[in-house]
Amino acid sequence: MAQRIPIYIPTFISDQNFNPNRVLPRLFFFNGMVECETFLIESGSLNTNGVIKEENSFPYFDHYNVVSGSFPTSGSNSLLFNNENPLYGQQPTQTLYTTYWSNYVELLYNPKTRLLTAKAIIPLADYFDMELNDIVNWRGNYYHLRAINEYNLKTGECSIQLLGPIIADTFGGINPFTTTTTTTTTTAAPAIVRTHLEEWNQGATAFLDLNTSNNGTTYFFSGDFSQSVAANTSNVEMEIAQQTPSQNWGPYKTGSATLTITDNGSSIYSSTTTYLSGSAQTTISSSVNFVSGHTYVISASNQPLTTTTTTTTAAPSATLAWSYSETGGAAGEMVLYINGSAVETRSSTSSGTRNVYPGDTIYVDLQIYIACSSGDTYANVYTTGNIINDADCANNSGVALTTGTYTVASGDIGSTLTLNTFASCDGGCL
Repeated sequence: MAQRIPIYIPTFISDQNFNPNRVLPRLFFFNGMVECETFLIESGSLNTNGVIKEENSFPYFDHYNVVSGSFPTSGSNSLLFNNENPLYGQQPTQTLYTTYWSNYVELLYNPKTRLLTAKAIIPLADYFDMELNDIVNWRGNYYHLRAINEYNLKTGECSIQLLGPIIADTFGGINPFTTTTTTTTTTAAPAIVRTHLEEWNQGATAFLDLNTSNNGTTYFFSGDFSQSVAANTSNVEMEIAQQTPSQNWGPYKTGSATLTITDNGSSIYSSTTTYLSGSAQTTISSSVNFVSGHTYVISASNQPLTTTTTTTTAAPSATLAWSYSETGGAAGEMVLYINGSAVETRSSTSSGTRNVYPGDTIYVDLQIYIACSSGDTYANVYTTGNIINDADCANNSGVALTTGTYTVASGDIGSTLTLNTFASCDGGCL
Protein backbone atom coordinates (compact mmCIF):
# COMPACT_ATOMS: atom_id res chain seq x y z
CA MET A 1 0.00 0.00 0.00
CA ALA A 2 1.20 3.50 -0.74
CA GLN A 3 2.61 5.46 2.19
CA ARG A 4 0.29 7.97 3.86
CA ILE A 5 1.98 11.33 3.31
CA PRO A 6 0.46 14.69 2.43
CA ILE A 7 0.87 16.07 -1.05
CA TYR A 8 3.10 19.12 -0.76
CA ILE A 9 2.88 22.10 -3.12
CA PRO A 10 4.95 25.15 -2.05
CA THR A 11 2.76 28.19 -1.34
CA PHE A 12 3.46 31.82 -0.53
CA ILE A 13 1.40 33.82 1.99
CA SER A 14 0.83 37.56 2.02
CA ASP A 15 -0.28 38.23 5.59
CA GLN A 16 -0.79 36.84 9.08
CA ASN A 17 -4.05 35.24 7.98
CA PHE A 18 -2.18 33.01 5.53
CA ASN A 19 -3.82 34.53 2.51
CA PRO A 20 -2.00 33.42 -0.66
CA ASN A 21 0.38 35.79 -2.33
CA ARG A 22 0.73 36.21 -6.07
CA VAL A 23 4.36 35.76 -7.06
CA LEU A 24 6.40 35.81 -10.22
CA PRO A 25 7.75 32.53 -11.68
CA ARG A 26 10.05 30.80 -9.22
CA LEU A 27 12.77 28.16 -9.39
CA PHE A 28 12.31 24.85 -7.59
CA PHE A 29 14.13 21.54 -7.39
CA PHE A 30 12.25 18.69 -9.06
CA ASN A 31 12.81 15.66 -6.87
CA GLY A 32 11.01 13.03 -8.92
CA MET A 33 7.82 11.17 -8.16
CA VAL A 34 6.99 10.39 -4.52
CA GLU A 35 4.69 7.54 -3.51
CA CYS A 36 1.62 8.59 -1.51
CA GLU A 37 -1.84 7.42 -0.52
CA THR A 38 -4.08 6.86 -3.54
CA PHE A 39 -5.93 9.95 -4.69
CA LEU A 40 -8.38 10.58 -7.53
CA ILE A 41 -8.22 12.92 -10.51
CA GLU A 42 -11.53 13.62 -12.22
CA SER A 43 -11.91 15.30 -15.58
CA GLY A 44 -15.06 16.68 -17.19
CA SER A 45 -17.44 19.60 -16.87
CA LEU A 46 -21.02 20.36 -15.86
CA ASN A 47 -22.23 19.29 -19.26
CA THR A 48 -19.78 16.53 -20.09
CA ASN A 49 -19.08 13.36 -18.17
CA GLY A 50 -15.43 12.93 -17.38
CA VAL A 51 -13.22 10.08 -16.30
CA ILE A 52 -11.77 9.30 -12.90
CA LYS A 53 -8.16 8.23 -12.65
CA GLU A 54 -6.45 6.83 -9.58
CA GLU A 55 -2.92 8.02 -8.74
CA ASN A 56 -0.58 6.83 -5.99
CA SER A 57 2.36 9.17 -6.60
CA PHE A 58 2.85 12.87 -7.22
CA PRO A 59 5.63 15.07 -8.62
CA TYR A 60 7.63 16.41 -5.67
CA PHE A 61 9.16 19.85 -6.17
CA ASP A 62 10.61 21.90 -3.32
CA HIS A 63 12.99 24.68 -2.28
CA TYR A 64 15.38 21.89 -1.24
CA ASN A 65 16.83 19.12 -3.37
CA VAL A 66 17.06 15.45 -2.48
CA VAL A 67 20.62 14.19 -2.11
CA SER A 68 19.76 10.60 -1.23
CA GLY A 69 16.56 8.74 -0.47
CA SER A 70 13.24 10.48 -1.09
CA PHE A 71 13.44 13.63 1.06
CA PRO A 72 15.82 16.51 1.86
CA THR A 73 18.61 16.09 4.40
CA SER A 74 20.87 18.50 6.30
CA GLY A 75 23.28 18.41 3.34
CA SER A 76 20.70 19.33 0.69
CA ASN A 77 20.99 22.48 -1.41
CA SER A 78 18.57 25.32 -0.77
CA LEU A 79 16.97 27.99 -2.95
CA LEU A 80 16.08 30.15 0.09
CA PHE A 81 18.03 32.89 1.84
CA ASN A 82 16.51 31.78 5.15
CA ASN A 83 15.57 28.12 5.36
CA GLU A 84 12.12 27.14 6.56
CA ASN A 85 11.11 23.98 8.39
CA PRO A 86 10.49 21.39 5.65
CA LEU A 87 7.35 19.34 5.34
CA TYR A 88 9.50 16.33 4.44
CA GLY A 89 12.91 15.30 5.70
CA GLN A 90 15.42 17.57 7.45
CA GLN A 91 16.13 21.28 7.18
CA PRO A 92 19.37 21.90 5.21
CA THR A 93 22.16 23.70 7.03
CA GLN A 94 23.20 25.81 4.03
CA THR A 95 21.19 28.62 2.45
CA LEU A 96 21.71 30.91 -0.53
CA TYR A 97 23.14 33.41 1.94
CA THR A 98 25.67 31.05 3.52
CA THR A 99 26.68 29.65 0.14
CA TYR A 100 27.08 32.87 -1.86
CA TRP A 101 26.99 35.91 0.45
CA SER A 102 28.19 35.18 3.98
CA ASN A 103 31.92 35.33 3.19
CA TYR A 104 31.55 38.73 1.54
CA VAL A 105 29.37 40.18 4.29
CA GLU A 106 31.76 38.89 6.96
CA LEU A 107 34.62 40.52 5.06
CA LEU A 108 32.76 43.86 4.97
CA TYR A 109 32.22 43.86 8.75
CA ASN A 110 35.55 42.35 9.79
CA PRO A 111 37.47 44.89 11.91
CA LYS A 112 40.65 44.01 9.99
CA THR A 113 39.07 44.84 6.62
CA ARG A 114 40.34 47.94 4.87
CA LEU A 115 38.75 49.87 2.02
CA LEU A 116 41.46 51.67 0.07
CA THR A 117 41.01 54.44 -2.46
CA ALA A 118 43.83 54.84 -4.96
CA LYS A 119 44.68 56.41 -8.28
CA ALA A 120 45.49 54.15 -11.22
CA ILE A 121 46.18 54.16 -14.94
CA ILE A 122 44.35 51.30 -16.67
CA PRO A 123 44.76 50.77 -20.43
CA LEU A 124 41.48 50.96 -22.29
CA ALA A 125 41.64 47.34 -23.47
CA ASP A 126 42.12 46.16 -19.87
CA TYR A 127 39.36 48.46 -18.66
CA PHE A 128 36.85 46.81 -21.01
CA ASP A 129 37.85 43.35 -19.69
CA MET A 130 37.90 44.14 -15.97
CA GLU A 131 35.06 43.05 -13.71
CA LEU A 132 34.22 43.83 -10.11
CA ASN A 133 35.05 40.29 -9.00
CA ASP A 134 38.65 40.64 -10.20
CA ILE A 135 41.55 40.38 -7.76
CA VAL A 136 44.14 43.15 -7.77
CA ASN A 137 47.73 42.72 -6.61
CA TRP A 138 48.99 46.03 -5.25
CA ARG A 139 52.33 46.36 -3.47
CA GLY A 140 52.47 42.62 -2.86
CA ASN A 141 48.97 42.40 -1.36
CA TYR A 142 45.78 41.01 -2.87
CA TYR A 143 42.52 43.00 -2.86
CA HIS A 144 39.03 42.70 -4.25
CA LEU A 145 38.36 45.33 -6.91
CA ARG A 146 35.27 47.13 -5.59
CA ALA A 147 34.91 50.08 -7.94
CA ILE A 148 36.47 51.95 -10.86
CA ASN A 149 35.41 55.60 -10.90
CA GLU A 150 36.09 58.67 -13.03
CA TYR A 151 37.72 56.69 -15.83
CA ASN A 152 39.36 58.86 -18.51
CA LEU A 153 39.02 57.19 -21.90
CA LYS A 154 41.95 59.17 -23.31
CA THR A 155 44.57 58.75 -20.56
CA GLY A 156 43.30 55.70 -18.68
CA GLU A 157 43.50 57.62 -15.39
CA CYS A 158 40.88 56.68 -12.82
CA SER A 159 40.09 56.22 -9.14
CA ILE A 160 39.74 52.69 -7.80
CA GLN A 161 38.47 51.17 -4.58
CA LEU A 162 40.19 48.09 -3.19
CA LEU A 163 38.77 45.87 -0.46
CA GLY A 164 41.00 43.55 1.50
CA PRO A 165 42.22 41.17 2.71
CA ILE A 166 40.70 38.86 0.14
CA ILE A 167 38.20 36.15 1.03
CA ALA A 168 40.06 32.95 1.87
CA ASP A 169 38.65 30.79 -0.96
CA THR A 170 38.77 33.53 -3.62
CA PHE A 171 41.14 31.48 -5.76
CA GLY A 172 38.79 28.47 -5.86
CA GLY A 173 40.55 26.63 -3.07
CA ILE A 174 43.99 27.62 -4.34
CA ASN A 175 45.65 29.85 -1.79
CA PRO A 176 48.26 32.07 -3.49
CA PHE A 177 50.22 31.99 -0.26
CA THR A 178 50.60 28.21 -0.03
CA THR A 179 53.53 26.09 -1.10
CA THR A 180 53.21 25.10 -4.75
CA THR A 181 54.71 22.14 -6.56
CA THR A 182 55.21 22.35 -10.30
CA THR A 183 55.96 19.28 -12.39
CA THR A 184 57.47 19.85 -15.82
CA THR A 185 57.78 17.06 -18.38
CA THR A 186 60.33 17.54 -21.15
CA THR A 187 60.33 15.37 -24.25
CA ALA A 188 63.72 14.83 -25.88
CA ALA A 189 64.04 14.94 -29.65
CA PRO A 190 64.28 11.33 -30.90
CA ALA A 191 67.21 9.95 -32.84
CA ILE A 192 66.81 8.43 -36.27
CA VAL A 193 66.50 4.64 -36.10
CA ARG A 194 68.28 2.47 -38.68
CA THR A 195 67.98 -1.25 -39.13
CA HIS A 196 70.87 -3.44 -40.29
CA LEU A 197 70.16 -7.11 -41.04
CA GLU A 198 73.04 -9.53 -41.60
CA GLU A 199 73.90 -13.23 -41.56
CA TRP A 200 75.28 -14.78 -38.38
CA ASN A 201 79.07 -15.08 -38.70
CA GLN A 202 78.88 -15.40 -42.48
CA GLY A 203 79.07 -11.79 -43.64
CA ALA A 204 76.29 -9.72 -45.12
CA THR A 205 74.52 -10.66 -48.33
CA ALA A 206 73.13 -8.24 -50.86
CA PHE A 207 69.62 -9.39 -50.08
CA LEU A 208 69.81 -8.95 -46.32
CA ASP A 209 72.26 -6.09 -45.87
CA LEU A 210 70.40 -2.77 -45.74
CA ASN A 211 70.56 0.56 -43.86
CA THR A 212 67.30 2.48 -43.53
CA SER A 213 66.41 5.68 -41.64
CA ASN A 214 63.22 6.31 -39.72
CA ASN A 215 61.82 8.77 -37.17
CA GLY A 216 58.75 6.76 -36.19
CA THR A 217 57.64 3.19 -36.76
CA THR A 218 58.39 1.50 -40.10
CA TYR A 219 58.45 -2.07 -41.35
CA PHE A 220 61.87 -2.34 -42.89
CA PHE A 221 61.89 -5.99 -44.00
CA SER A 222 59.15 -8.43 -44.88
CA GLY A 223 59.36 -11.80 -46.59
CA ASP A 224 60.57 -15.40 -46.47
CA PHE A 225 64.29 -15.19 -45.63
CA SER A 226 64.87 -18.96 -45.43
CA GLN A 227 66.21 -19.10 -48.99
CA SER A 228 69.01 -16.63 -48.22
CA VAL A 229 69.94 -17.52 -44.65
CA ALA A 230 70.42 -21.02 -43.36
CA ALA A 231 68.42 -22.07 -40.31
CA ASN A 232 69.89 -20.92 -36.99
CA THR A 233 72.49 -18.74 -38.75
CA SER A 234 70.64 -15.42 -38.94
CA ASN A 235 70.99 -12.37 -36.73
CA VAL A 236 68.79 -9.28 -36.77
CA GLU A 237 70.60 -6.16 -35.65
CA MET A 238 69.15 -2.68 -35.24
CA GLU A 239 71.48 0.28 -34.82
CA ILE A 240 70.46 3.71 -33.54
CA ALA A 241 71.93 6.90 -34.94
CA GLN A 242 71.18 10.54 -35.70
CA GLN A 243 72.84 11.29 -39.03
CA THR A 244 72.13 10.01 -42.54
CA PRO A 245 72.54 6.28 -43.16
CA SER A 246 76.16 5.19 -43.14
CA GLN A 247 78.46 2.96 -41.18
CA ASN A 248 79.25 5.87 -38.85
CA TRP A 249 76.49 5.52 -36.23
CA GLY A 250 76.07 8.50 -33.91
CA PRO A 251 75.99 10.84 -32.19
CA TYR A 252 72.93 9.77 -30.18
CA LYS A 253 70.02 11.60 -28.65
CA THR A 254 68.15 10.51 -25.56
CA GLY A 255 65.37 8.08 -26.43
CA SER A 256 64.43 4.44 -26.69
CA ALA A 257 64.06 2.02 -29.59
CA THR A 258 62.25 -1.29 -29.99
CA LEU A 259 63.07 -4.15 -32.37
CA THR A 260 60.13 -6.44 -33.20
CA ILE A 261 60.00 -9.63 -35.29
CA THR A 262 56.83 -11.48 -36.23
CA ASP A 263 56.43 -14.93 -37.76
CA ASN A 264 53.27 -15.27 -39.86
CA GLY A 265 51.75 -12.40 -37.86
CA SER A 266 52.71 -13.73 -34.40
CA SER A 267 55.35 -11.94 -32.38
CA ILE A 268 58.45 -14.03 -31.79
CA TYR A 269 60.78 -11.29 -30.56
CA SER A 270 60.55 -7.81 -29.03
CA SER A 271 63.26 -5.89 -27.24
CA THR A 272 63.66 -2.26 -26.18
CA THR A 273 66.83 -0.41 -25.34
CA THR A 274 67.35 3.08 -23.93
CA TYR A 275 70.11 5.24 -25.31
CA LEU A 276 71.50 8.49 -23.97
CA SER A 277 73.01 11.46 -25.72
CA GLY A 278 76.71 10.95 -26.25
CA SER A 279 76.66 7.19 -25.69
CA ALA A 280 78.60 4.77 -27.87
CA GLN A 281 77.10 2.79 -30.71
CA THR A 282 73.83 1.18 -29.61
CA THR A 283 72.44 -2.01 -31.08
CA ILE A 284 69.65 -4.50 -30.53
CA SER A 285 70.30 -7.91 -31.95
CA SER A 286 68.68 -11.32 -31.76
CA SER A 287 69.25 -14.70 -33.42
CA VAL A 288 66.20 -15.98 -35.26
CA ASN A 289 65.41 -19.20 -37.07
CA PHE A 290 63.96 -18.44 -40.50
CA VAL A 291 61.73 -21.35 -41.50
CA SER A 292 60.87 -21.99 -45.12
CA GLY A 293 57.43 -20.85 -46.18
CA HIS A 294 57.01 -18.40 -43.30
CA THR A 295 56.63 -14.67 -43.73
CA TYR A 296 58.68 -12.61 -41.33
CA VAL A 297 58.22 -8.92 -40.61
CA ILE A 298 61.08 -7.06 -38.99
CA SER A 299 60.18 -3.59 -37.68
CA ALA A 300 61.86 -0.84 -35.71
CA SER A 301 60.15 1.84 -33.63
CA ASN A 302 61.65 4.92 -32.08
CA GLN A 303 60.26 6.71 -28.99
CA PRO A 304 61.56 9.90 -27.40
CA LEU A 305 62.16 9.74 -23.67
CA THR A 306 60.49 12.18 -21.29
CA THR A 307 62.28 13.85 -18.42
CA THR A 308 60.18 14.95 -15.45
CA THR A 309 61.36 17.81 -13.26
CA THR A 310 59.54 18.67 -10.04
CA THR A 311 60.01 22.13 -8.57
CA THR A 312 58.65 23.05 -5.16
CA THR A 313 58.21 26.75 -4.44
CA ALA A 314 57.86 27.75 -0.82
CA ALA A 315 54.91 29.95 0.01
CA PRO A 316 55.76 33.61 0.64
CA SER A 317 55.77 34.09 4.39
CA ALA A 318 56.37 36.50 7.23
CA THR A 319 58.84 35.82 10.03
CA LEU A 320 57.51 35.54 13.57
CA ALA A 321 60.34 36.46 15.97
CA TRP A 322 59.24 35.37 19.44
CA SER A 323 60.97 35.55 22.81
CA TYR A 324 60.25 34.63 26.42
CA SER A 325 62.00 36.20 29.42
CA GLU A 326 61.80 35.37 33.13
CA THR A 327 63.10 37.97 35.58
CA GLY A 328 62.92 38.69 39.30
CA GLY A 329 62.79 35.03 40.25
CA ALA A 330 59.50 34.33 38.45
CA ALA A 331 58.56 30.68 37.95
CA GLY A 332 56.37 30.75 34.87
CA GLU A 333 55.59 29.31 31.47
CA MET A 334 54.88 30.58 27.96
CA VAL A 335 52.91 28.58 25.38
CA LEU A 336 52.83 29.94 21.82
CA TYR A 337 49.84 28.96 19.68
CA ILE A 338 49.61 29.12 15.89
CA ASN A 339 46.27 28.19 14.37
CA GLY A 340 45.13 26.84 17.71
CA SER A 341 48.03 24.41 18.13
CA ALA A 342 50.78 24.80 20.72
CA VAL A 343 54.04 25.13 18.77
CA GLU A 344 56.41 26.40 21.50
CA THR A 345 56.35 25.76 25.26
CA ARG A 346 59.01 27.45 27.41
CA SER A 347 59.64 27.71 31.16
CA SER A 348 62.96 29.57 30.92
CA THR A 349 64.33 32.49 28.95
CA SER A 350 64.53 31.60 25.24
CA SER A 351 63.72 32.87 21.76
CA GLY A 352 63.27 31.70 18.19
CA THR A 353 61.66 32.33 14.81
CA ARG A 354 58.92 30.70 12.76
CA ASN A 355 57.49 31.21 9.29
CA VAL A 356 53.84 32.28 9.29
CA TYR A 357 51.43 32.78 6.42
CA PRO A 358 48.36 34.92 5.66
CA GLY A 359 45.40 33.68 7.63
CA ASP A 360 47.51 32.14 10.43
CA THR A 361 46.32 33.05 13.92
CA ILE A 362 48.81 33.77 16.73
CA TYR A 363 48.36 34.10 20.49
CA VAL A 364 50.14 33.05 23.71
CA ASP A 365 49.26 31.74 27.15
CA LEU A 366 51.44 33.21 29.93
CA GLN A 367 51.46 32.33 33.60
CA ILE A 368 53.40 32.60 36.84
CA TYR A 369 52.26 29.57 38.82
CA ILE A 370 54.13 30.32 42.11
CA ALA A 371 53.44 33.54 44.00
CA CYS A 372 56.30 36.06 43.90
CA SER A 373 58.09 36.82 47.20
CA SER A 374 61.09 38.58 48.78
CA GLY A 375 59.73 42.09 48.40
CA ASP A 376 58.86 41.77 44.70
CA THR A 377 55.44 40.32 45.38
CA TYR A 378 53.71 41.43 42.15
CA ALA A 379 53.51 38.75 39.47
CA ASN A 380 53.55 40.33 36.00
CA VAL A 381 52.94 38.63 32.66
CA TYR A 382 52.89 40.78 29.55
CA THR A 383 53.72 40.98 25.85
CA THR A 384 55.25 43.64 23.64
CA GLY A 385 56.08 43.84 19.94
CA ASN A 386 54.35 44.91 16.78
CA ILE A 387 51.45 42.43 16.79
CA ILE A 388 50.22 41.75 20.34
CA ASN A 389 50.41 44.00 23.41
CA ASP A 390 48.70 42.63 26.47
CA ALA A 391 49.34 42.37 30.24
CA ASP A 392 48.08 41.03 33.55
CA CYS A 393 49.26 41.41 37.14
CA ALA A 394 48.48 39.93 40.56
CA ASN A 395 49.87 40.52 44.07
CA ASN A 396 50.83 37.70 46.43
CA SER A 397 49.51 35.04 44.03
CA GLY A 398 50.05 33.49 40.66
CA VAL A 399 48.76 35.02 37.46
CA ALA A 400 47.62 33.71 34.05
CA LEU A 401 46.98 35.50 30.78
CA THR A 402 45.65 34.43 27.41
CA THR A 403 46.44 37.22 24.99
CA GLY A 404 44.37 38.49 22.12
CA THR A 405 44.76 36.84 18.73
CA TYR A 406 46.65 38.30 15.79
CA THR A 407 45.78 37.13 12.26
CA VAL A 408 48.58 37.34 9.73
CA ALA A 409 47.58 39.54 6.77
CA SER A 410 48.81 39.51 3.19
CA GLY A 411 50.53 42.82 3.89
CA ASP A 412 52.75 41.08 6.46
CA ILE A 413 54.47 39.01 3.78
CA GLY A 414 58.21 39.61 3.79
CA SER A 415 58.21 41.42 7.13
CA THR A 416 59.15 40.40 10.69
CA LEU A 417 56.42 40.14 13.30
CA THR A 418 57.82 40.55 16.81
CA LEU A 419 56.22 38.96 19.85
CA ASN A 420 58.14 39.48 23.10
CA THR A 421 56.68 37.78 26.19
CA PHE A 422 57.66 38.25 29.84
CA ALA A 423 57.10 36.72 33.25
CA SER A 424 58.47 38.99 35.97
CA CYS A 425 58.31 39.44 39.72
CA ASP A 426 58.44 43.11 40.65
CA GLY A 427 57.48 45.67 43.26
CA GLY A 428 54.35 46.65 41.37
CA CYS A 429 52.28 46.11 38.25
CA LEU A 430 54.31 46.97 35.16
